[in-house]
Amino acid sequence: MSSVRTPRALRIVAALAILLLGMSSMLAMGWRYTTTARSATDFATLIRERGLRSHAMPIAQVREKLENGGEAAREVLSGPAQEAYDNRAYPNSFISQAQSQGAARAYRSVDLRAGPLPANLSANLAASTSWKEIGPITPVVAAEATYTGRETLVSGRVTALAASPACSTSSCAVYVGAAGGGIWKSSNGLAAKPSWKPSSNGIPSNAIGTIIVDPTDTSGKTLYAGTGEPNGSSDSEAGVGLFKSTDGGASWAVVPGSVATAKDRAIGYVAIDPTNAKHIYMGTAVARHGSSSVNGGRMTPPDAPPIGLYESTDGGASFTLAFSQPADPVDPGSPNGSDFFSGGVTDLALDPRDPATVYVGLFNYGVWRRSARLDGNTAFHQIFAPLLPDLFGVQIDFGVVAKGDATRVYVGVGSAQTGDDQGNTVEGAGLWRVDDANVPAATLSDGTHNPGWKELSSPTNGTPGFASFDFCSGQCSYDMFVASPPGHPDELWLGGQMQYNELVAFGSPFPRSNGRAVQRSTDAGVSFTDMTDDTRNPPEGMHPDQHAIAFGPEGATFMGSDGGVVRINGAYADGTGVCAERGLSGADLTDCLSWLKVIPKTID
Repeated sequence: MSSVRTPRALRIVAALAILLLGMSSMLAMGWRYTTTARSATDFATLIRERGLRSHAMPIAQVREKLENGGEAAREVLSGPAQEAYDNRAYPNSFISQAQSQGAARAYRSVDLRAGPLPANLSANLAASTSWKEIGPITPVVAAEATYTGRETLVSGRVTALAASPACSTSSCAVYVGAAGGGIWKSSNGLAAKPSWKPSSNGIPSNAIGTIIVDPTDTSGKTLYAGTGEPNGSSDSEAGVGLFKSTDGGASWAVVPGSVATAKDRAIGYVAIDPTNAKHIYMGTAVARHGSSSVNGGRMTPPDAPPIGLYESTDGGASFTLAFSQPADPVDPGSPNGSDFFSGGVTDLALDPRDPATVYVGLFNYGVWRRSARLDGNTAFHQIFAPLLPDLFGVQIDFGVVAKGDATRVYVGVGSAQTGDDQGNTVEGAGLWRVDDANVPAATLSDGTHNPGWKELSSPTNGTPGFASFDFCSGQCSYDMFVASPPGHPDELWLGGQMQYNELVAFGSPFPRSNGRAVQRSTDAGVSFTDMTDDTRNPPEGMHPDQHAIAFGPEGATFMGSDGGVVRINGAYADGTGVCAERGLSGADLTDCLSWLKVIPKTID
């Protein structure tokens, strides 16, 4: 008996220790708050210390930042949920996919055991029973809880977006993948108030990593959805494979060869050869296990397949590992395995002019390319080397576009932040560009440096490059997208983390932006304007954490975040009138005038 109770006792002791540590930290925070200098150089510390006290703070939207400082640091290693996980996994240290699927089948079979009700009983039950809907509710967030002071709607985390290529103002199919809510579809995505319905029939997982429309199907009805969320938070749940729909999302079926190569992993990216519908690429990444509504165990099963880029030439009947790099090893002696990001696919694209040229980004390994045309063989070659190492992994996201006869590539690099002795960030995430990638890989990168690329970001405020500098701050492994709308190679959208230290609501000494959670460039990434707030008073604003983007016709843009989906309709206005009201001067005023000169008229 003692052998059973000892782990629980240890967990209780650990929980008490954490509680005491938290209480001592809160007391220390209170003492520091009375002594901290109110200066711009110590603003980040001031915000963290003041955040839980200020009624003007948007607690509902930034609580995780103030309490944890990052999405990937929320592991709970003890407690009742951990014990429940251990009990279900026993005698193993993990719950296998077969166990999970067996439990799901058993649950679904319960209602079938007794068979159908007799006709007379069924009719009487229907006639005598009155049901009242109690949910789901409309998730209204009160104005007092938002950073803009405007009432808004917030749903769960959105991880994937896709818009039909046949989308028009009269009929526009938009698909949304959620971290824990499955797939949803709107057939009128451009309407003033789009209607949505669930569209996950046949997918035995609610964790969605990616959705794409098959480019070989001009009707837009053939879709692929990868399960498992690759965003790296503690509740990014692992998936069960790749699924395909041929009826616009009404029903789905598993792609058979994907199960063995993607179970217990996340599928973050899928690409289809536009010249051959049977030629499929699938990028996998590390995902979490045992965390959902409560935190429990998190251990990668020992039989989980390698992460990397998989390729199928038979329509998904089978997949082979086309390219990979070493992943973090699993430490079976640690509470969570200690494997996090390395080697996971962070982006995937085919050259728009040559689909045989494949670009893939990997956590901590940069950007790689396979092109027999350019490099003389079918191996993958590194074309962009990662820069500053990051504890949670160097995230890579890119956009590959056709510019005249050339192939232009934009690369967003999420790197660790370093600061000077004045508290200024001098190194961090950045944006790079090559205007013609149609050259041998060796001319673009030597594995350490990237001489073929132009760096667009600058740590100096008041300069155009400062807009893209450190755009995802301390959450680059979680918040990032880099995308260019089809046919507009000079237009670039950049999504990352809210720049809290520039917000009026946080009492910033230099409120030079509206938060820059999403930015838009029309000069090939040289400068950006802030898309985070619209022109209304008070404005509608975006959620702090951005994950996905999709483009519709006539400038319509859909963005997915931890707060759901918003839409910008392609109409913009000058928002610089507030710059003078904010008491800015010098470089901060220059930034404000540059970033707010084009902002959305409305965000829906």
